[in-house]
Amino acid sequence: MEKTCNDEISLVLALTICLGIAALTEAVGLSLALGAFLAGLFLGNSPFTHKLAHQTQSLRDVFVAFFFVSVGMLMDPGTWKVGWPLILLLVGLVLLGKFVVWTGVVWIFRYRFSTAFRVGLGLTQIGEFSFILAQVSMKAGLISPSLYDATLAASLITILANAMIFRFLKPLGGAAPAPVAPALAR
Repeated sequence: MEKTCNDEISLVLALTICLGIAALTEAVGLSLALGAFLAGLFLGNSPFTHKLAHQTQSLRDVFVAFFFVSVGMLMDPGTWKVGWPLILLLVGLVLLGKFVVWTGVVWIFRYRFSTAFRVGLGLTQIGEFSFILAQVSMKAGLISPSLYDATLAASLITILANAMIFRFLKPLGGAAPAPVAPALAR
């Protein structure tokens, strides 16, 4: 794509690849969103990723707005009254479970505890991909509609909680953290 030296042709070709992969996954019975995700992975490994990201920034902003509007339309706040215990359980499992796991993983790799703590906090959410997985699971009959609604609510709550956590977290300051020396070398 880069050899064309034409920004418009490169952009059209990248968008064609995205739509083609998404249509292909839809044709074989998988989710259209999963196909779009796979196309993003494919293009994300191309040599002109940064150029494509710059070219599509305005489109990205529009689609982010559409994405959150469509997610809002998926949620039914009326189910939150009935399903609040399940939502609370999922939020607790995600926030605490992911914090413990990711903090532990980073600490095992010999980074300072403050760095491991921050990484653990940064990954204490379930993101947009959980919407896709939950929807595919519900359509396949693997989860109930109430668990689907609870997953959407938990995702929204954990995304908001994560943003609030980082709002009040003080910066580390200084350069990028270095790994701590291995225990055997001490």
